[in-house]
Amino acid sequence: MFAAEGGYQAEATFYINGLDVDEKVAMMKNQLAHLFKDANFSRLSIEQYGTQVRNPSSQQAGTVQLRVFAQARKKEDIAGRQFQGSDIRRADAKLARLPHVAGFPNDGPKESTIDHRVLLGTGDSIAVPRPENIATYKVLRPSADTADPIDLFSLGPTEFAPLGSIVHARSGDKADNSNVGFFVRNEDEYPWLRTLLTVSRLKQLLGDDWFNNNPDQRLERVEFPGINAVHL
Repeated sequence: MFAAEGGYQAEATFYINGLDVDEKVAMMKNQLAHLFKDANFSRLSIEQYGTQVRNPSSQQAGTVQLRVFAQARKKEDIAGRQFQGSDIRRADAKLARLPHVAGFPNDGPKESTIDHRVLLGTGDSIAVPRPENIATYKVLRPSADTADPIDLFSLGPTEFAPLGSIVHARSGDKADNSNVGFFVRNEDEYPWLRTLLTVSRLKQLLGDDWFNNNPDQRLERVEFPGINAVHL
């Protein structure tokens, strides 16, 4: 037996969490199998690592890894559009020193020293003047739990279920400022939502991601009754 160059390989990793992880994995496998059905691969492996956890204590604990690995005799059969998002570097190359970006609040250049411009597709640029009216951002904004809570026990029997089974949500982040909005479809569900989703309850839902990170960080809460939403 001897070893020799056998061709080329590529690998991509997907991380799946949230509700219905097993169903998401099955959907991904079906989509990838369809995507690569005509590919000239000598090997295609789609493997799941980990299993779904009921009520995980953190995002990491509730995440499943899906590894997609492909090999081909010819480089053109595995590069570019044939294997989107592929990484054909050697594993040891990833140990090399690479630059990264970090945020430094209040430690950058003054706004008046920034030459703000819009770059056009033609190569020309348009200068953007400094705004005339500016204000200092208020770090602390009004925040409170609901002013009109209901008795949750008055709603009747309950059962243990994921919050996402009846509540929709959308999250985002801007630098070190993260936010998430929760909303329900029906108006009669909103009194329950705004009573349930207090500041302390969201901390409990975040679990280790909150308490093992920086439990003293500030959490703000505001209600949007017009769209049956609570935003934190």
